[in-house]
Amino acid sequence: MNKVLGIVIILIGVVMSIELHSVITLEHKLSRLKDDYDQASRLSSKSSLLEQQLAELNKREAVLKNKIPRNGKDPLRLSNEISSLAINLGFSHISFEVIPSDNSKGVINSPSATRKRIKKAVSSSHPSISRINLQMKAECDYLQLLQFLDRIKKLSRLVVVKEIEIIRKKTLLPRQEIVLKLEAYGS
Repeated sequence: MNKVLGIVIILIGVVMSIELHSVITLEHKLSRLKDDYDQASRLSSKSSLLEQQLAELNKREAVLKNKIPRNGKDPLRLSNEISSLAINLGFSHISFEVIPSDNSKGVINSPSATRKRIKKAVSSSHPSISRINLQMKAECDYLQLLQFLDRIKKLSRLVVVKEIEIIRKKTLLPRQEIVLKLEAYGS
């Protein structure tokens, strides 16, 4: 009887040991599944955030595409648009110069020179988008300049002010001579 009881106890111990091992294995599997679930939840929340950011970037891209006009490679049309804005704000002595992309300077004084300068000024870093570099000189006061800068960013065309130079002359006070280096884009 003692032998039978000993065998039964051993069998119960073996069965409990197997069950304990099964429970530990299941706990490890459950822990890994919880970790996987947590990771999937984090990725899911990141996914929705990325979708929102993508939608915002698509909206910005659409706005920028609208600001790059088709056949917008004409510096004369661009300078007319900008000078109209400046004249409406009270600027005076407005002049424009097409600046080649290589930043070499000079005055345009002949039709062939004009065409050559325009070709250099209209450089394309992207096959379908070209860049026009202009230098604008004018006279205005600070308030007019600030209003101009505010309105130029609202133009229907993308125009970037690359450089601003303000030259203070006693003969012009309260106005200043300004030199703006502008970059516009067309396709």
